[in-house]
Amino acid sequence: MNRPDLLGARLEAGSEQPGAARALARRDFIIGAAALGTAALSNLGLRGARAAPMERGGLQSLIPAAIGPWSYAADEGLVMSRESPLTEKTYDDVLTRVYIAPQLAPLMLLVGYSSSQDDSVQLHRPESCYPAAGFRLEERPSRSVALRDGRRIEARCLTATAPDRIEQILYWTRVGREFPVTYFSQRISAIRQDLVGRRPDGVLVRISAIGTEAVAPQLERFAKLLANSPSGRTRALVAGAA
Repeated sequence: MNRPDLLGARLEAGSEQPGAARALARRDFIIGAAALGTAALSNLGLRGARAAPMERGGLQSLIPAAIGPWSYAADEGLVMSRESPLTEKTYDDVLTRVYIAPQLAPLMLLVGYSSSQDDSVQLHRPESCYPAAGFRLEERPSRSVALRDGRRIEARCLTATAPDRIEQILYWTRVGREFPVTYFSQRISAIRQDLVGRRPDGVLVRISAIGTEAVAPQLERFAKLLANSPSGRTRALVAGAA
């Protein structure tokens, strides 16, 4: 979908409070300092080793065709980034699928994988690609996805609204073994891990469905089933190595 941006993403609640400008300045300072440190290490050849790049189509064998009662039915109809193709600069590989199940809403899955995350290569987040496709975003309470090894993923939830479509979204980003919930924390996570000699890989997992908030429990169920897949390779991809 390539409709022009209607209202942009309005995720901030209310006006800036006193001290917000100082907080932003501190944030910018931290990012700048970390980026400079990363650049210095790069010049010294001390940056962490990266994972082997994934070949295009590699995700097809890592994401199950059946997840709980849902089965893979199609690979079209998802909102995508304006980058063309999406994989050129950001991802080694991208998988898009629509899953269907009797008596349940069709669910749309997007998985994007990058073998290397640093200060210059970052996973896309729905907060950028949905407004670019003409959606207005409303943030919903986040959901915690419990993993079988005791860890938890904090997944962000959004409602995306366009004139002819309302979509409920649940997503998370994994950078190494961390699950940053904002673009800022995502960038800092990548830089921090790189500084201590671990060049992290990254994955975006986005699950969505057309409809009202009534479909949200189905997104959560699908997310839990995927993150706790019987396949260790699938779990390592979407939730990091245990």
